[in-house]
Amino acid sequence: MESFEAPDPTRRDSCGALVARRIGELGEEGDRAVIRLELSDEEKQTLREMLERDLSDLRMEIAHTDRLSYRELLRERKRIIGKVIAALGQDG
Repeated sequence: MESFEAPDPTRRDSCGALVARRIGELGEEGDRAVIRLELSDEEKQTLREMLERDLSDLRMEIAHTDRLSYRELLRERKRIIGKVIAALGQDG
């Protein structure tokens, strides 16, 4: 599993985004990397709103997509976004 320290609020990349520093050994948990983030209530709410807006857009895009392969890709993205929104709701 690849682990990350919580972002240091004073450590930012060139675009101003918080940077999490990798710690420990590289590994796997199933087929996914696990990243743990510490977010303020305001940051969680902003992220949740962004994801919910993206989810709404995806629903419309899925409905208007003719290519089955692309529709399946969008459905998978919708599923993942839903899981992230649910995870954000667990703590707040």
